Amino acid sequence: MKAAKPTNASPEPPRPARRGTLIPMVVVSDAACALEVNGDPIAALEPGAVKKLSVWPGDQLVKCASTDEPGEVFSVVQSIKTGEQTVLQIGLASRVEAVRQKREAQAQSFLAEDELWSQAGQGGTAANLQAYLEKYPNGRFVDQAKGFLAESTHRAEEDADWKRAATSTQLTAVHDYVEKYPAGRYLDTAQQRMEFIKRLPVRPVLPFPVGEDIWEALENSAFYLDLPRRSHKVTVKISSTVLSKPIMGSAVNWSQATTREIVPLSDKCVTLHTVRQKSAPSDAPSDVMDDYQCGQLKLETVVSGKLVRAVSLADVEAFIQSDKVLREKPPCEVPSSGPATAFHAALTGTATRYGCATGEYYFEDLSVWLYELGEMDTEKQQYILPGPGYHFESVADGDSGSKITTTYVGFSWSDST
Repeated sequence: MKAAKPTNASPEPPRPARRGTLIPMVVVSDAACALEVNGDPIAALEPGAVKKLSVWPGDQLVKCASTDEPGEVFSVVQSIKTGEQTVLQIGLASRVEAVRQKREAQAQSFLAEDELWSQAGQGGTAANLQAYLEKYPNGRFVDQAKGFLAESTHRAEEDADWKRAATSTQLTAVHDYVEKYPAGRYLDTAQQRMEFIKRLPVRPVLPFPVGEDIWEALENSAFYLDLPRRSHKVTVKISSTVLSKPIMGSAVNWSQATTREIVPLSDKCVTLHTVRQKSAPSDAPSDVMDDYQCGQLKLETVVSGKLVRAVSLADVEAFIQSDKVLREKPPCEVPSSGPATAFHAALTGTATRYGCATGEYYFEDLSVWLYELGEMDTEKQQYILPGPGYHFESVADGDSGSKITTTYVGFSWSDST
């Protein structure tokens, strides 16, 4: 007898005529299943076991539902004829095995997907989320991944915008952030930043403008913000004689007169306008130099109207870093104060030492620094306020054997505030 082939449909159980002689039917299954005929439960079949039945002639609906995979059902309408013994082979094993393998493969896939999702889920990076979506475009967590990715992208964009605004010293930059992110994560900090910017001192007007990045570095530094306020215009007049003794040749001497005006540019910065006139030769033009500086940081130097030096961002960052190191562990006691008369009898008020470098004394009554008011004694490497007859020796530039002796004849200042 040929084995019956299962049908794809699940027909209604036939109603065979109960007449004639019962006919034997043998059923064999290659997998464990629950057998029923025409909707009536018959027996539980084991793989390879033979089940003998007696059925009426006519069409019989035979079903056997897998015990291991209940969703897999063998179903066939078997025609039973008088005088013939029917052997029905139920083929379920391959289908059950295919379902099991598919389920195991799906379980493995789910495990791999779960592992990737554990890395890319809430709190994961945009790169991890994108990697999940590319590997599992129809995955179980696609909707969540897309939502998290949109949130992560928005968050990264806000972080980048705030990073630019957080260091800017321009109100417009912070306003732009607030307008773009009215419910942003940095809104409170942005409000504080705007208040900080409003309190910044007015920038000085320079003959040759410096970059915005330089001003941002300065205005975000403790060095710049802690500089004392400048309010006095002070004019310093100096007269001296200079004797030059070269290794070979005759000594040369001359006198020179120097006028240095210390003019506030803003609350923190000044212009040092220096005019130096030599007596010999008599027709020699005056040397005119303007230093634009905030504290000891020179922003630019202009000689006879030409820019000869301009500060770079690297210069500013190095200066600020050096100042920060000295603030954290100063080699001297700062701030420390004493009477200004210790430097010159004509001075009044207090001299406050704000730094450990030479010249970092601030004369409160004049609102000038020692390094602005005084002269550098190159022999002692310190700033002094020289009296008549004070002198020091130095080496001429480019001539290691030549000595120059500077002797001060007069030194005075006036406050024209």
